[in-house]
Amino acid sequence: FALMSYNFRMHNIVVRRDYDATLPAIELDEYQVQQVFMNIILNAIQAMEGVKLEEPRLSVHTALAEDEKMVCIRIEDNGPGIPQKDLARIFTPFFTTKKADEGTGLGLPVSLNIVKQHNGQIRADSIEGQGATFSITLPVSKALGRQRKKHRTTILRKPLTGRVLAVDDEKSVVEMTKRVLE
Repeated sequence: FALMSYNFRMHNIVVRRDYDATLPAIELDEYQVQQVFMNIILNAIQAMEGVKLEEPRLSVHTALAEDEKMVCIRIEDNGPGIPQKDLARIFTPFFTTKKADEGTGLGLPVSLNIVKQHNGQIRADSIEGQGATFSITLPVSKALGRQRKKHRTTILRKPLTGRVLAVDDEKSVVEMTKRVLE
């Protein structure tokens, strides 16, 4: 969220955080999952700036699933929401409701693939006029068992090898991703 704080201030967005500090460890590529969150949050910011809201709001909630096998992350905004006709297509590559020079329709499909690569799931729910909610579930680390920790979630980084192709419909996201990787 530190990377997005400028955007929150510029758009007067109130950010509410409800983190479960006792979550067990999850294995993930920190930078890939960060891209997922940034894609969702940037879409929310753009949606909220397109409408007049008394208090633009973004909420992030984390919890452990009842079966204790998955960590759940929920990102909600109080923007205009996603029309039902578009909701089923938002994870389709190149589908976008933005103007041609504002987006390519790759942010959410890339996010879906990243979450799937981590053996997780991502879902979007929305009621038009009442905002959108993105729910992400990621598996608890099998290496550390299902035992809950009394401290913050541990991120286990996999060794970084290979090449990176950063694709996003937001130039600022691509530039930031480039800087982080460098």
